[in-house]
Amino acid sequence: MFINKRDKRVQQYKAKDEADRRRREKEAKAQAEEIAREKKQRRQMERQEALQQYEEQ
Repeated sequence: MFINKRDKRVQQYKAKDEADRRRREKEAKAQAEEIAREKKQRRQMERQEALQQYEEQ
């Protein structure tokens, strides 16, 4: 009986750890995508500003 309870508890901890790991990976991926999107947007704005300056000359 004791072993079964312990095994059950261990399985619960493993499942929780796995769920936490997946959640952290998902959050990290979302954050990386957000950073990439911001960089792309910033580069686009810089290109647009450079083009405007070139056209003004």
